[in-house]
Amino acid sequence: MIGQKSFDIDFRDFVKTISSSDYISDGGYSTRTIGCNPFAVPGLMYPSSPPVDVSTNLVGRMMMSVDNNTTASGIDRFMVARNTSTNDGTYYHWNGTALTLKRTDSTNNYTYGKNDIITFANEIYATSNEALIRWTADDVTFNVAFQAFNDSAAPHPALLYENNAYYGDGNELWRQTTVAVAPTIILTLPTDRVIISLGIDPGSGRMLISTVSTLNTSNTLSTISRVDYYDGFSSKTIRTVIVDDMVTAFYPVGGTVYVTYGQRLGYWTGTGIQFLRKLTVTLDNASLAYKHHITNIGNTLYVVSVRNILAYGEIINGQPKAFYHIYKDSADIGFVVNLGSNKLGIGVTSANTFVTFDVLKIDHTTLGTSDFYSNKYPFDRPVIFNQVTIEFGEDMPTDGNAIGGMSVIDENGLPTSLGNASNTVSTKKEYTLPWPTLQLRSLQLNWTWLKNISIKRFTVFYTPKE
Repeated sequence: MIGQKSFDIDFRDFVKTISSSDYISDGGYSTRTIGCNPFAVPGLMYPSSPPVDVSTNLVGRMMMSVDNNTTASGIDRFMVARNTSTNDGTYYHWNGTALTLKRTDSTNNYTYGKNDIITFANEIYATSNEALIRWTADDVTFNVAFQAFNDSAAPHPALLYENNAYYGDGNELWRQTTVAVAPTIILTLPTDRVIISLGIDPGSGRMLISTVSTLNTSNTLSTISRVDYYDGFSSKTIRTVIVDDMVTAFYPVGGTVYVTYGQRLGYWTGTGIQFLRKLTVTLDNASLAYKHHITNIGNTLYVVSVRNILAYGEIINGQPKAFYHIYKDSADIGFVVNLGSNKLGIGVTSANTFVTFDVLKIDHTTLGTSDFYSNKYPFDRPVIFNQVTIEFGEDMPTDGNAIGGMSVIDENGLPTSLGNASNTVSTKKEYTLPWPTLQLRSLQLNWTWLKNISIKRFTVFYTPKE
């Protein structure tokens, strides 16, 4: 007898969001799960494929970019990295496969969460801590002192709105109406209002301005946080909404404006923020989800969460959107962007490393960093765990090498290894890992991939103890 009772962990769990924590089973599986892809083939759980290193020519840590909305050809994006030893900015062209270092700004300083970049009227404008930089798409002009900012301590967000460029500088909003002509102050807020981020509300068509009463880009101080509606030309904002925490980014996807605020993700309702999920970010300007820590591919949102990329989108048409950790890095991530062709560009804060990651790629030859944790399943009384049967979504390799390892975690958090799954028989899609003497009151599975093969179902067999 393999067990009096059993339960399955399968597609019904895979298409749900990850649980809020390892101690709450409000989702399909534990938030400890990393580098897993339920979207590539809905109904199956794939491990993520490995990233591709494209760091050649990179000097510094990638921190911001903008797509090429100029007439220049052969360039997909303009990018800026931060040289951490000098705080210099290094400027690049990205052609879809490689970086080309074009310029270095040794005059100004660059800081995560404080700088931004846009294209305006066939030119590129980037903000440093001290000045607005003008860079022409043909790389003929690179002016690192195009316009000095008044407040070098404040963030300097940039926004293209109604065919004009806007820049934040402390309590001032600057507007640039003509290319190559320096911006001027269009709006002066009260002195206790420091501009943090800019966005656009698609419902009203108005500009959104995030402010705080006390400047602190790491968000460690108590402050009054507001969001203002603005028309782009008046001397006053239209109205003000007090919000729960400092808004670090407005990001529109499919008519919804997602909002990162403090250590949370939500969406803008028009009168406030609706909470979606807590982010595992620290109170630090390099960790908080500022503008260049968030992107989208299609209707799926991707947000940096320390060393993870958290995805949020539909897996099955018509079903609620789901959260899942699609990518895991060995270092803190400081930048993410949509590079096209279903690829993310990812940069870390501790090394001169820039990688691409295909969110749909299934690569059976190599493997990324992936680990699956089920929810915790409590029992009314002690049980004897008997075995786990794993059903794969494709034939197991027949080389006899381990394709993954399974552990069972008890109510004390102690894991017991059940060994590895392997195969020497052709056309086999199931593997059973028995362990007939393990007594526990709570059960959690941990499956670690060693080869890229999808999971269709885990079946747990157990016997209530008499």
